[in-house]
Amino acid sequence: MVLIFIHSLPLEIKGFLLLLVIIVVLHTLDRQGEYVARTDFLWKAKLKVEQEEVETMRGINKA
Repeated sequence: MVLIFIHSLPLEIKGFLLLLVIIVVLHTLDRQGEYVARTDFLWKAKLKVEQEEVETMRGINKA
């Protein structure tokens, strides 16, 4: 049903719809990449804090 509708559209509209789909896909991929990078940054920051806490406790235990 949708294919019949798409075939009856003018070429300019088909091109616009294709461009719109490409833009949406690229935007979604960009947001996903940003989310992964942010999550990785937060995990690394948390790991650094935890490692510092371990080093502090190690020093306290030594004393």
